[in-house]
Amino acid sequence: ILEALQHPGVPRVFECGVLGDKRPWTAMEIIDGPTLGELTRETPLAIADLVLAIRTIGEVLEHAHARGVIHQRLGEGAIVRTHSRHAPFTVVGWGSAGTRDGAAPGDPARDVGTLGALAFRGLTGRPFTGASARDEAPAAPLELATLIDEMLSESSVPAATDVRVRAAWLADTIVPRHTLPEMKAIDPFAVRINP
Repeated sequence: ILEALQHPGVPRVFECGVLGDKRPWTAMEIIDGPTLGELTRETPLAIADLVLAIRTIGEVLEHAHARGVIHQRLGEGAIVRTHSRHAPFTVVGWGSAGTRDGAAPGDPARDVGTLGALAFRGLTGRPFTGASARDEAPAAPLELATLIDEMLSESSVPAATDVRVRAAWLADTIVPRHTLPEMKAIDPFAVRINP
């Protein structure tokens, strides 16, 4: 299955096979990085980081769903890698997560709902328990909270393609607003240049 997913957000599979005692094995790219749970353990993610994570994981889900790979159960144990704030995340682990119980196994909406639960945790710093992202994070950009609430909806969950498109729009419009204040807050006199 992983060999069929040729995407920069999915680790490469080098080889796989079956041992003499019939146990399967896989040699995959090793990715080191924090888990989603570690990134949100103490505090919510920065808005810019959360939007980029949703966009990239949405791209991975869109890629997987187009190839018939559904219900990966992306979880807080997943590892993400990024080289810089604006580089794409790499989704390494698929683990247990607070999945939506309303979607049947094999339903792409389940994957999107699980991404919504992770995004809720990234926005609020708390696990999803049925509350609205708009209510739990009233200072968050309305478009972001609305997307998260729609991913968590029991009735009309957006497709992974729609999540990716909307998160890309958020990255183009909201991320610059949330990164510029951080850059302006740097004291130019506090920066030292080594000779």
